[in-house]
Amino acid sequence: MTYVPAPEASDGVARVIYKAKDGRTTKTFTALDWLAHLVTHIPTKGEQMVRYYGYYSNKARGMRKKTDTDMLVPALNDTEVSKKMFRKNWSRLIQKIYHADPLVCPKCSGKMRIISFIEEPDVSKDILQYLDLWAVRNHDPPMGKVLKNYIPEKMAIPEQI
Repeated sequence: MTYVPAPEASDGVARVIYKAKDGRTTKTFTALDWLAHLVTHIPTKGEQMVRYYGYYSNKARGMRKKTDTDMLVPALNDTEVSKKMFRKNWSRLIQKIYHADPLVCPKCSGKMRIISFIEEPDVSKDILQYLDLWAVRNHDPPMGKVLKNYIPEKMAIPEQI
């Protein structure tokens, strides 16, 4: 980009000469036109121009999808369900984050299964108040047997209560 002030210009109008990245293409603007074009790149309040970049960019996601490596994210248990159902598998996502299987009983280590979902907030609140768990503010991940297998050797494991 080169700025040509008004006194140096042949017609007495300040100009901006923009040179593209390829080095061959150039475009000349008057100073006010240049500012008008430049301002269009400023997002309005609350607007985000670049949403994803790097690993989450459309290009990176598309390349992973083409090579079929998008689903190779490690999980504690493998599944043979379809890709669509695999993405909706909340249990797998909890395992990836907390390194603990939410469907393993914390007392006997047996396999649990879902018998229903409670969708009404009032019912959930009543159950948690009855169990005296409504006011509990500790939301740390569970420290089960599975977690001990994934903690590096140098890291100390807190004792369970």
